[in-house]
Amino acid sequence: MKRFFTADWHLGSQLLLDKKIMKEDVRPFKSVEKMDAAILRSAHQRAKYDDTIIHVGDLACYGKDRGHAGLEIKPFEIISKIPATFVNIRGNHDLHNSVKSVCDSMRIHLGKRFPDVSVSHYPSTDPRSEGHWLPGDIHICGHVHNKWKHMLDIKNKVLNINVGVDVWKYQIISEDELIKYIDKILQEKQLIKG
Repeated sequence: MKRFFTADWHLGSQLLLDKKIMKEDVRPFKSVEKMDAAILRSAHQRAKYDDTIIHVGDLACYGKDRGHAGLEIKPFEIISKIPATFVNIRGNHDLHNSVKSVCDSMRIHLGKRFPDVSVSHYPSTDPRSEGHWLPGDIHICGHVHNKWKHMLDIKNKVLNINVGVDVWKYQIISEDELIKYIDKILQEKQLIKG
């Protein structure tokens, strides 16, 4: 039984393919259908029936997004075909897309080394995440797409780890991969945790 993390799938969103609007943030797919297929392929290939995928917000875009028509998709039907248990934490796009989210944030353990990790869609620097993390936390988030893979919030003393697909090659990340990445960052920054 494994846990995987991911965020910002934005299934059905044409906006993320528009170079005029997104500029350097544009996703490298020729169509929304190809983008959705690539992201979902990772979930199907990596996660098994007894695994859990924690999606940290912005699962799908439904209808129009800033003037862009999206695919008329039914996110719950897509998710029901993924073999693992799927947990969606609410992101800003999940407010209007008929996706059932379990919560706005949670606290989890990552192995024995990181027994108290905060998780929410927004990084610790965003006012919408206020109260979801504690000073000294490792905070798992999304929302920032490819702006950064990790960010040390010095003011709040929080190490933010972005699990969004844009920085993880459109793959879901296993808990072991995430722990290994956090250990690497803590060593590089000469931070001690646990």
